[in-house]
Amino acid sequence: MRRDQIPKDIPSYRERSLKRRIRNTIAFLLGTILRLTGRVRSARRKSFSESSIIGLTFHKPNERLFRKSIRWLKKRGYTFISTDDLLDIMRKIKPPPKGGVWLTFDDGFKEIAETIVNILEAEAIPAVFFITTDPIEQDGVFWWSFAYRFQHLLPAPYTNQPDELWILAESKRKKIIRDLKSRQAVQIERETLTLDALKRISDIPQVTIAAHGTCHSMITNCTTEELKEEVRDSKEKLEKWTGEKIKYYAYPNGDFDVRVKDILQQNGYELASTIEQRPISVDDDIFFIPRFICMDDGSLAENICHMTGIWTPFIENIKTGLHRGLRKSGK
Repeated sequence: MRRDQIPKDIPSYRERSLKRRIRNTIAFLLGTILRLTGRVRSARRKSFSESSIIGLTFHKPNERLFRKSIRWLKKRGYTFISTDDLLDIMRKIKPPPKGGVWLTFDDGFKEIAETIVNILEAEAIPAVFFITTDPIEQDGVFWWSFAYRFQHLLPAPYTNQPDELWILAESKRKKIIRDLKSRQAVQIERETLTLDALKRISDIPQVTIAAHGTCHSMITNCTTEELKEEVRDSKEKLEKWTGEKIKYYAYPNGDFDVRVKDILQQNGYELASTIEQRPISVDDDIFFIPRFICMDDGSLAENICHMTGIWTPFIENIKTGLHRGLRKSGK
């Protein structure tokens, strides 16, 4: 992973702050402008006319925002499909519905059991939960939460530089986190599902449980043996816990390379997903299914733009314009 690929919006990276509130206010204004100028309407019309499928991923969404986002989609005629449905569509067994939406959740945060599953049941909406297994059976905390909470205890040259851990070889990163945990006694509040909660929600008809690695390791930082362990062990644990066959995988942080497809197939996976920001085409490789990242907090106006696929291109155009302006001004 390169430094420019270090994720900035995965939950638990930063405490909510004034900076975050300012960011969300600006995003609300931009989202409102995009809606008023008709871009959302155009994107919806295109999606329905082309029968493309929208893949959406949340992490630990605010209950109110998530409910509003789901109801906005339902009110406008979108059709929610299960992962089994998506697989049949990609295999050309069944046609895609008009305005198809594939709903996913990454990591396994406890909020999905506390609030989100109730909404899915009430609204009769299928969803897949991509689960990272190690935190669930251990201390309930993702490795990056430890790194940011105790960044002052990280060894040099990573002291107060936790972002750098995302680009390390997997074995080195694991050792640093393991040593960090052994040197601090302060407990962080559990942020993942408990094993009991996972088992409980796996019995709900609308829910599909799928794999997201054992400890959220970036595939591109792993050796081939480490990658095989991530793929194999997460599947075996989830099948043991739920009693169900685990057929689907999501790449942590969306990262993948040329090794992963064969390894997934060898372990019995049938579909895998990235976080490439575009609609799903029926001609896509079923081991590289794209998804749009949705906001867990903030405004409905912004989330509508994420869900219809217009947010990322709009922001990239703004950034490109700013860079060109700076170059012209000689700065």
